[in-house]
Amino acid sequence: MAEAGSSAKRGPEVRANGLPAGPESDTLQACVRDDSGYPSRRFQTRLLPALGTLVERSASVSTASKALRTGHAVAFPTETVYGLGASALSSSAVLKIFAAKGRPADNPLIVHISDLPMLSSIVDPDWRPSEAYQALFKLWPAPMTLLCPAKKDLPREVTAGHSTVGVRIPQHELARELIRAAGVPLAAPSANASGRPSPTLAAHVISSRGRVPFILDGGPCTLGLESTVIDGITSTSELRILRPGGLSAESIQQCLGSADLSDKLEVKIYGQQSTGAKAMEFEEQMLLNPTTPGMKYRHYSPDARVVLIRATKSAGTRNPASTSSHLGALLEAQLERSGAAQGGDEAQVDIGVMSLDSSLLSTSIDALCVASRSTLTDSSSVPEAQRSHLRRPIALRTKVFIHRFSLGSIRDPHEAASRLFQGLRVLDETGCDVILVESVTEQGIGLAIMNRLNKAAGEVVEIDL
Repeated sequence: MAEAGSSAKRGPEVRANGLPAGPESDTLQACVRDDSGYPSRRFQTRLLPALGTLVERSASVSTASKALRTGHAVAFPTETVYGLGASALSSSAVLKIFAAKGRPADNPLIVHISDLPMLSSIVDPDWRPSEAYQALFKLWPAPMTLLCPAKKDLPREVTAGHSTVGVRIPQHELARELIRAAGVPLAAPSANASGRPSPTLAAHVISSRGRVPFILDGGPCTLGLESTVIDGITSTSELRILRPGGLSAESIQQCLGSADLSDKLEVKIYGQQSTGAKAMEFEEQMLLNPTTPGMKYRHYSPDARVVLIRATKSAGTRNPASTSSHLGALLEAQLERSGAAQGGDEAQVDIGVMSLDSSLLSTSIDALCVASRSTLTDSSSVPEAQRSHLRRPIALRTKVFIHRFSLGSIRDPHEAASRLFQGLRVLDETGCDVILVESVTEQGIGLAIMNRLNKAAGEVVEIDL
């Protein structure tokens, strides 16, 4: 529906997802007619396809870049997650990001640039990058954000009043093409409502339709987790990873080693520890006044209660019946804690399980279902329209159902990273009362996965299976 008060007119073709398809000559006029702000007015959100012909892609990028140049926000894909971008040089444009997301004003934004020369438009002109930064620059484009001294006239809405700004060059070719076409650096957090799971598909952004005029559809995000944020300017002897992400600590250390800087810089990870890297202690000041996203507020959380499961192998030999009983007791306890069991044995409750294929938790769930003569269906491979039919009872109650979402191969943590946010969304949309998520090893990309899960989870449970 067009903005309230506008005259009726025949609209463009509508896709199955309910959004009008493709750019057309009157797109900007229909969707971006004034500067009355977000989200006080509702837009006729349009999906701009960029996966077809070069002509279609070029037209979509042209429409999106024109909206950005005229001070509006546009959702666009990166290799990490879909971002909600606006000109980083305009206070009024950046404020629309905060309004559309419901984002706290003290949560700084990461600025995306198309190439290294564009860096000069946002950083202090007197700044001279260190040897470490010069080495890290060579990794760009990459899922890596570097904290840099900000230009004094950079809008404080971008920096949240800090003297620094996070900057990155996205690996996604379409993202860089959009930034080049817009001709301005883009401040862009993830394109979800603040605190919710990040979007890795254009379809995930569609749920917030009406808050932005355009969604540039570049297909699924290949990585699925936000960028790694690095602070190499606060200390001359440390390189601080403030947020683990798509670039692993091991890759960063390898880069420093190639530049003969390993002996000069100690790599530390904020609040976590990894192979060869020490944990950086939590600092109250950093929690109260964060210099980068993801440090202060709870993130990545669906409506359903999320429980992080750390499954370990029993020292003894546990038979299938004992395993089923042990796991069943855990599920029953979680139902009680979520309040889903208050309706009694006849009340329907739904449990989501996100686990690695053939893992200890997956095989234990299988054993529980075999014991109850039930079957499981993989909800990760079923169309959204059929998710309501993916209920299979287990032997706890008459109407308790389990919904499995595969995190992929136990041997491929990158697959788990790319499926994490999608799984939380799918199981939440299915109506699960509680979602159990299996932990992964905190090495490589696993460190970033666990960072997101620890922020999303309301509880961590260890279970001996």
